[in-house]
Amino acid sequence: MINEPLRILIIEDLPTDAALIQRQVTKIIEHPEIRVVDGLVNFKVALKEFIPDVVLSDYKLVGFNGLDVLHIMKEREPNTIFIFVTGTLNDEELAARTILEGASGYLLKNNINELGERLEPIIANALQKNKVHQEKLQEERAKRDAMEEMLFYLNQIEVKTSGEKERIKELMTLLGKIKKQEKEDNR
Repeated sequence: MINEPLRILIIEDLPTDAALIQRQVTKIIEHPEIRVVDGLVNFKVALKEFIPDVVLSDYKLVGFNGLDVLHIMKEREPNTIFIFVTGTLNDEELAARTILEGASGYLLKNNINELGERLEPIIANALQKNKVHQEKLQEERAKRDAMEEMLFYLNQIEVKTSGEKERIKELMTLLGKIKKQEKEDNR
């Protein structure tokens, strides 16, 4: 059971499948907030008022497909967990393509009653990866802030001798190089 409350967006055009998926989600997530949409326009509208932690999308939908949804989601919220829950990904190349395009996983609807137990490890693993990523981003932000603060204080120091002036200039150059290297490393 996943204990943290999650916002789940389900893109499914068959009401019976949507209801079954919702039931399976409530079995594995303690406090889910679930929205269900059935079309691309409704999906885009939902994103304006509901930022999901997890997107569960069918692949073959009326008038569009799951890759359309995935691309929109990755553009707007790139760290969102995106899982295909579909009956049409029997094609291994298509399944691999969804993963290469950024999906966290895909599951077949062939036994929807077991969906929860197949879905839980994918969501738990993706949540852990997101947590590690967020911690790394916070650490990098703290380093950048510390360097900015050091540069600010170095600029405020009143220099009395040419030796002090030279040493401060060296420190500022070193901090600039470190900052530049971190920017290059993050690309």
